[in-house]
Amino acid sequence: MAQLSATGPVLKACAAAVNVSAVTGCLGGGVTVAVTNDVSQTQAAPYIHLAVVSETRSDAMQKAGKVVLVAAHLYSDFAGERELVLMLSAVVSVLHYAPLSIDGHALVSLEYDDVQSANVEEAIGQKRRHWVATFRAEVRQS
Repeated sequence: MAQLSATGPVLKACAAAVNVSAVTGCLGGGVTVAVTNDVSQTQAAPYIHLAVVSETRSDAMQKAGKVVLVAAHLYSDFAGERELVLMLSAVVSVLHYAPLSIDGHALVSLEYDDVQSANVEEAIGQKRRHWVATFRAEVRQS
């Protein structure tokens, strides 16, 4: 069996899981969820941008497997971290151990790994806080 990349299917499944009212409504509404290459230069905060960090082979028992690291970039213009904490909690609640259906692959596990502050950035003439939460998806090719 030829090795297939799991990057696209994992990202697609995670985006579908995150783009639900539990996340988009976590601040009372108005949280935008975007996937790689779908973020406008003028995207208003708060928003969540999903992207794949890496994909590595993880074959087991003669089955092709992958470990895909997915980053949820959380952005807020809020002066404190309240919005980021609420967005992080919402994303973790829908992704951690979620039984996602992934095209061409069987999900072994999906786990929240960590979160790091990417500091405060200047964007569109104002300061924007940025956190990066990492999730580890292990899949077997089906």
